[in-house]
Amino acid sequence: MSISERLIEIRKNNGYTRTRLADELGKPYRTITNYETGEREPGHDYIIQIAKMFNVTTDYILGLSDNPHITSDNKQTRLTSNAEIIHIKKYRALDTYGQEAVSGLLETEYKRCQEQDKEELSAPLTGDIIYLPDPIQSASAGYGQLADDDTADMIAIQANPITSKAHYIMRVSGKSMEPKFFDGQRVLVRNQPTIEPGEIGIFIIGGERFIKTYRGDHLESTNPDYPDVPVDNYSKCIGKVLGILQDDWIVK
Repeated sequence: MSISERLIEIRKNNGYTRTRLADELGKPYRTITNYETGEREPGHDYIIQIAKMFNVTTDYILGLSDNPHITSDNKQTRLTSNAEIIHIKKYRALDTYGQEAVSGLLETEYKRCQEQDKEELSAPLTGDIIYLPDPIQSASAGYGQLADDDTADMIAIQANPITSKAHYIMRVSGKSMEPKFFDGQRVLVRNQPTIEPGEIGIFIIGGERFIKTYRGDHLESTNPDYPDVPVDNYSKCIGKVLGILQDDWIVK
């Protein structure tokens, strides 16, 4: 099924006419018609609008999945980001040689990152001890945690390649980052005012502290049951999450 056919199917299944859809999205009727007839290819912004509006994955609209709520890798997940949409479109425009080249590089980098994660989890202890602040207040993996107290205890941690990069510890509160992070877990955080899209950080928004994945214009939860958190000019990043503080790294 083509993208235009998917768009028609999604609209009709939700009882929308083209006129109603155009009105709610604030787009010209002719634009909607062109997208659905295939005269014009819809941009990634429009695809994301439709996906959010009708609670389907962008993979489904793009024809990468036959289930509107399941991605092509058989995972129920959040919507694909703008950058990922662009990458998919570019990949599909390549010839066979180009797609094989990109797939080979992707596989190599995927294996490298997987091995890096394994190495970090088994990072050797050096025998040195460092002390990191462990704030009393946590970071919300949900709807927000009031950030009005900077009181912290100091915890003795075994130095290793991961803990040595951290500036403080932060406790996770809530379930929005499951299964990446669970309620009550402590993570290692490095002070920095910005992070790259796709990275996980600690943010202050509206006087509340969050632990979320940064997506440029919003913060995203790993758990699809939780909504995105909009980012505005007053939002502040206060650190990058390096990983989970392992129990055996803590000096008892």
